[in-house]
This record gives sequence, structure tokens and C-alpha cells, in this order.
Amino acid sequence: MAAGDAGGGQAGGWLGLRLAARRLPGAAALAAAIGGTATAERVAARAVARYRPGRT
Repeated sequence: MAAGDAGGGQAGGWLGLRLAARRLPGAAALAAAIGGTATAERVAARAVARYRPGRT
């Protein structure tokens, strides 16, 4: 996958979020909180897997 291909889905997601925010005030804040939490959990899982004792 080329570097420029990754932004297409994200741009569509942001467009959808902006449209939803017009109908549901607060949707943007809720989506950002959920997305931030999911990202933090993925990073934590990678760190645990990487630094778990007994793995080489």
C-alpha cells in the first residue's frame, strides 16, 4: 500500500463525523474519546506483548 492511500478512509471517516456532529451535538467529542481509548488500548497491548518476561 502506498503512503498516500492511507488517508482516504480517514478523510471519509472525518467527513461522516462532521455530518453526524451537525445532527447530534457532542458526537465529535464522544467519537474522539472512544477513538483515543481504543488507540491507547492497542498501544498498551503491544507494549505488554513486547516486554512480557520470558519472550525473546
